[in-house]
Amino acid sequence: MYGELDGLLPRVREVAERVGSFVRKEARSFQLSQVERKEEGSFVSYVDRQAEEILVQALSELLPGTGFLTEEKTVQNTSNREDYWTIDPLDGTFNFIHGLPPYCVNIGLVQGGNPVLCVTYELSRNECFYAIRGKGGFRNGEPIKVSEVVDFSTALIVMGFSNQARQLPEFLLLLRTLAERGVGFRRTGSTAANLAYVACGRVDAFLGRDMTPWDMSPGTLLVEEARGTVSNMAGEELCFEQGDFLVAGGLHSSLVEILKDISLPDDV
Repeated sequence: MYGELDGLLPRVREVAERVGSFVRKEARSFQLSQVERKEEGSFVSYVDRQAEEILVQALSELLPGTGFLTEEKTVQNTSNREDYWTIDPLDGTFNFIHGLPPYCVNIGLVQGGNPVLCVTYELSRNECFYAIRGKGGFRNGEPIKVSEVVDFSTALIVMGFSNQARQLPEFLLLLRTLAERGVGFRRTGSTAANLAYVACGRVDAFLGRDMTPWDMSPGTLLVEEARGTVSNMAGEELCFEQGDFLVAGGLHSSLVEILKDISLPDDV
């Protein structure tokens, strides 16, 4: 099955890069007045929606009959099918509307409930990350692998938390606990970029909370194919519907131990 994906991957990469060119062109003239706020508090613009429409049309032509799970819901959710695409046309919208990197086109293919192909195109650095299950992870044609760092004092960790007030106590506790161990930390504003950066060893771990399947599915495959470890924050098997996860290289087991002591209930 995965052998058939070898021929598909270059075409998906071409689609991602074509959409990236559209996003990059629109960025030159984009105005804050063109932004809308969605019900859950996040932001969207015509760029997100048009980029998604291009992706849906192109991917439908590549694999007719395949379902879709998309962030902007420009097409009906058909992720109940055996095979479906996950799409975030512009991961890091808030960064994009302020002219700040990073932001990405994020595409994943799920077959039989398992992510099997992913493409993450990070526009600001012109980096295309991609993987097929069992074939390794790559960036612009070069193999990638996760960091082997195990010393917290030299580690750089990225975090992805929503702006909901109920998460603030946990977030601040995490920051304090990691800072006490000398860890450097960042919040980039793009889940797709965070996962890609872990996969290529640019950062050492990523802690995510309240993430969505189109955030998680492509990049977690990329990290696994780059020899990283993917789990929920308790170190257990990842469930995309749960929305929290931990991905890392050499730091994974140590982070799980820390999180056991400081994680708060979901209803905090």
